[in-house]
Amino acid sequence: MEEIKTMGCRTTPNVDYRLIAANRGFSIGCLMAHFKRETVDTTAEPMKYLYLYLGLARHTETGETMVVYKPAYETECVENVNYVVRHAAMFFSEVDHEKYPDIKEQYRFYPVHN
Repeated sequence: MEEIKTMGCRTTPNVDYRLIAANRGFSIGCLMAHFKRETVDTTAEPMKYLYLYLGLARHTETGETMVVYKPAYETECVENVNYVVRHAAMFFSEVDHEKYPDIKEQYRFYPVHN
């Protein structure tokens, strides 16, 4: 699974992201959080860095696997669009703990279970 840890990797042949998503507890429609949620006051901004996981998609020109999701808070990334996408390799990657040494989460995104 070295491809998942490599931020610059755009194509990840033979990686089953459906299996990775399922093993980490992602399901279509689940609420998820970005690791930066640890850095905000959630009482003041209760929805900050929360997202709705909508599933996986294939880029029709490049064949890249993408994750489709929707922010649960106001952000410029959804200006004039309904959803956002991120390369699956980046989405499922681990947090760069050298860049973010105070972050406790292992992965960039994780499901929020109540």
